[in-house]
Amino acid sequence: MRITINIALVIFFAPLLGIEPAFADDNCSNLQSAKLESVQGELYFSTADQTWKSAKLFDLFCEGSKIKLSQFSRATLSLPSGIILRLAGGTEMTLSFIAAEADPAQKTESTQNKNVFDIVKGFVHFISRTPRHLQINTPIANAGPLGTEFAFKIDDKQAQAWVYEGDVRFFNAQGQVDIKAGQTAKATHGNAPESKISLKPEDAVKWALYYPPLLPELKQISSTQPELKAAIDDFRHGDIEKALHRIDALVQAKDELFIRKVRGAMRLMVGQVELAKEDIQQLLANNPNDAEGLALQSVLEVSLNHKAEAYDLANRAVAANPNSAAAYTALSYAEQARFQLDKALAAAKQAVNYSPSDSMAWARKAELELSEGLFEESEKTIQRALQLDSQTERTQTIAGFAYLLRTDTDNALESFATAVNIDSTAPLPRLGLALTKIRRGDVSDGRKDLEIAAILDPNNSLIRSYLGKAYYEERRSHLADEQFRLAKSFDPKDPTPYFYDSINKLTTNRVIEALKDQQSAIELNDNRAVYRSGLHLDKDLAARSAAQGRIYNELGFQQRGLLEGWKSVNRDFSNYSAHRLLADNYAALPRHEIARVSELLQSQLLQPVNITPIQPNLAESNLLILNGLGPANLSFNEFNPLFEYNRISFQTSGIYGSNNTLGDNATISGIQDSFSFNLGQFHYNTDGFRENNFLKSDIYNAFFQNQFSDKFNLQFEYRHEERKNGDLGLGFNLNNFNADFNERRKIDTYRIGGRYEFNENSAIVGSLIYQDVDIVDNTIEQRSFSGFSFAIPLQISSNRNGFISELQHIYNNKSINIINGFGNIDQQNKIATHSQDISIVSNLDLTRTNFYNYSKIKFDKNILATLGLSIDIYKNGAVRQTPLNPKLGLEWGNSITNFRAAVFRSTSVARTANQTIEPTQVAGFNQFFDDPDGSTVWRYGAGLDHRFSDSLLGGGEYSERKLNIPGFSNGTDRNEQLARAYLYKTLSENFTLNFEYFFERISQTESFAQVSIFNSDSTFFTLAETHRLPITLNVFLDNGFFASIKNSYVVQQGVFQRSSTNIDDSDFNIVDLNFGYRLPKRVGIITFGVNNLLNQKINFQNTSFNDQFISPGQVIFTRISLAY
Repeated sequence: MRITINIALVIFFAPLLGIEPAFADDNCSNLQSAKLESVQGELYFSTADQTWKSAKLFDLFCEGSKIKLSQFSRATLSLPSGIILRLAGGTEMTLSFIAAEADPAQKTESTQNKNVFDIVKGFVHFISRTPRHLQINTPIANAGPLGTEFAFKIDDKQAQAWVYEGDVRFFNAQGQVDIKAGQTAKATHGNAPESKISLKPEDAVKWALYYPPLLPELKQISSTQPELKAAIDDFRHGDIEKALHRIDALVQAKDELFIRKVRGAMRLMVGQVELAKEDIQQLLANNPNDAEGLALQSVLEVSLNHKAEAYDLANRAVAANPNSAAAYTALSYAEQARFQLDKALAAAKQAVNYSPSDSMAWARKAELELSEGLFEESEKTIQRALQLDSQTERTQTIAGFAYLLRTDTDNALESFATAVNIDSTAPLPRLGLALTKIRRGDVSDGRKDLEIAAILDPNNSLIRSYLGKAYYEERRSHLADEQFRLAKSFDPKDPTPYFYDSINKLTTNRVIEALKDQQSAIELNDNRAVYRSGLHLDKDLAARSAAQGRIYNELGFQQRGLLEGWKSVNRDFSNYSAHRLLADNYAALPRHEIARVSELLQSQLLQPVNITPIQPNLAESNLLILNGLGPANLSFNEFNPLFEYNRISFQTSGIYGSNNTLGDNATISGIQDSFSFNLGQFHYNTDGFRENNFLKSDIYNAFFQNQFSDKFNLQFEYRHEERKNGDLGLGFNLNNFNADFNERRKIDTYRIGGRYEFNENSAIVGSLIYQDVDIVDNTIEQRSFSGFSFAIPLQISSNRNGFISELQHIYNNKSINIINGFGNIDQQNKIATHSQDISIVSNLDLTRTNFYNYSKIKFDKNILATLGLSIDIYKNGAVRQTPLNPKLGLEWGNSITNFRAAVFRSTSVARTANQTIEPTQVAGFNQFFDDPDGSTVWRYGAGLDHRFSDSLLGGGEYSERKLNIPGFSNGTDRNEQLARAYLYKTLSENFTLNFEYFFERISQTESFAQVSIFNSDSTFFTLAETHRLPITLNVFLDNGFFASIKNSYVVQQGVFQRSSTNIDDSDFNIVDLNFGYRLPKRVGIITFGVNNLLNQKINFQNTSFNDQFISPGQVIFTRISLAY
């Protein structure tokens, strides 16, 4: 699909390509001139010679120029200082002084950096982001905005101002008032200004809004009405003034209802709302069920965000004339406003059926197909629209979005430029133009186009949200705040601004406010935590992988974050953001390492190209680092962009602390069109809390991904890990460790993966991993012979290498998710034992093939059931088994209460990478733990979560696991009882209080306890019952400082010695303290902390070798994270 570029495109591409635009006056420079960004109708200007001339799009007006607009016109001007003006028809003004581009470093106010306009009459809407750089003079009253968005109207009798954002000083010789957002003021001749609250300040700029096109196609016009055909043709191709003059003449000559329908549509589309209402009222007075009249009124209500009224009128229009294309088009806009995209598309299809030769109807259908992700269908529809008429704004705009979705930014830019040239007042091509420029890496120019789009349709919530995102990218959070606030006020039912505002607030340390916005976004998004845009046309990739999980992590609300992640991934398994949300929050739960790294892998395979950095340690499950003491947290950081665009980013973090603890983490990532990469390095070393507790770890990774088409992407990853450590176990008796043990390991991992989408409901995902693992364990073994004791060096080395291959098909629609897949592990494991002069070498090759099906049935939006079955064909040395594993889960929930229950069996197989693409959980209950190879595990449990109020969240779950290892016994080798509960209280905008409870009871046979236990007695136990009660107070201040203090009360009892039945017990309190500061403009975060503040000596048996949540001694540390 290639779009023909007409000659007029050169006019638009001139500024894009660096060609100097035409000057209205040759005696000024573009550094101090106003640029005509859009014009609908006629704009005239005069300069020093006092002659009036007609302006063209992108003309530059010099200081001193006078401007006037004809009655049916609208225009937009931009200034070098970043100020944008939207002028209504009939406006007359003088550009008395035009300031050069503002210098951000200049703090003082002077006449040399202030734009001065003298307005004789008219209506002007201003966006000014440069404080005190604008002054407005009129015969009645003057205005001095202080960096704001406002509207100003002046006529013969009075002057009025409406403020949407910021402050305006409104004054004359009789007095002054300062008006703020949501207020209005007016002044009459000789009287001081008066201010008042404006209940709907946005209604003042109805003339400036964008009203969707609803013109009849030319073939509907009789051949006996050539003037009417000519008027419609002129209007569709951008000659507004000529079209309106033609239609007015026709009404005067022959006042027919059909001509009034056409004129009403034209008037509405150019913002002549009151005049359009006259035509609509005339139509409905003649026939209250006039379908076209009702359709026009519905479109008017859509633009005013009166969704219920618009929906009712559109349905009345369809009922009045079921064969009316205009009625169905109006219904499609009303349904889209209600976020019912499938119903909107159905209405658009009906419009095409009843008007098959109308390019605008086909373009509307293509727009909604893009919104629904129907890329193949939309491309065919766009082709048809272009064949019918390629020179309408809407066909070119939708073609541009289709190109942008394929990352074809060159053709996208051409299409949007053509659309702007046809109708420079349409906001949607400006939005597309902005997103295309941003995608190419030009955030500043893209933001300027978004500002123009916002002033072209000032009440559009979505455009305001994206303008807020652009300010966020430019690290101007205060401006982003205002745009998100406006977006929420314009459309309180749109989740978009709440979602983005939550991330903006997180980065400015308003974490509790961020949580409230996140909860609002979830409720408005059909109770799904992972946000998907209602428009879908902007290819907003980054937001789906933004730092959503970070909000829960910062507050310590990880258990709530897990709930939202489970709900999202179970409703839509193909949503990579949902998998990443789970991966981030699993880091807070003991023994969920395999689930965490597997969710990360699934997220990577499903993701589009993006610049989100992949820290080398994220994909590693056995880091053996005390929780919170790594150089960076194992979750998304908050420095990620909200837009994806061509660029390179660098992020680094480091930690220094007690016990010679030192670590650093650095990643460089980049994106260029359809290609992205990530290079990372991780280092960590510590002496540990006792003798021979040292750890030194280095990890390197390289990740490359290419999006070959909108259906197919391929990725490659390489990871290299080297680790040296002593005895890292934490036993009940701190002195019970092996002082002679050390381990060295080297792992190389090569992974290739990809995703292919057959259509919007069906995709296939594949992963192929090759690993080469070398592990060498050394110790001293004490032996006795004939009454003599002697020490013998003992070394066990293991080399494991081979492939892990997996393939998965995902099918998803509104009623069911079906995940089918299979995997194969084929690894050779050579184990060599060396003691004195004796060497024993054995080969324990491992093969495992598994097949699985998970069917997630959505009975309605509140009830979801999981039915699944897997079969494992497992062989490890002499052990062979073929277990059949049923899966059953049930979830019921809404925005207040959520219940879930599950029962299932799984087979545990050690992968050195510990990553799989098989679903990791059933109804929120994890399937994969770090159990010995070949373990078959039954798990069953239930959980309940409840939102007591907006400030109080609570919940809990209980489950049991029963494990059996083949070859050890015929019964159960290990029983686990697991419970956890939480209560999260928001005390104020700055304080939260968290109560959590973790219970774990593990009983196991002594033979099971010794499986893979080589290094010491520090990990041995046959019974361990642990109660852990952390209570945390979090503080977040508006100045960027934050702090938390956590007291963990722990009670433990069990059997921790070999060949013993004696019960040992202990209880203790551990206090951890953290405080830090968020650097301005998202540059970084500095943290200082003390784990085990009181240096409490403890007796505690860690039941998981890979998780360390309790510090046995005081550790002081400082961490810094920086982003560039």
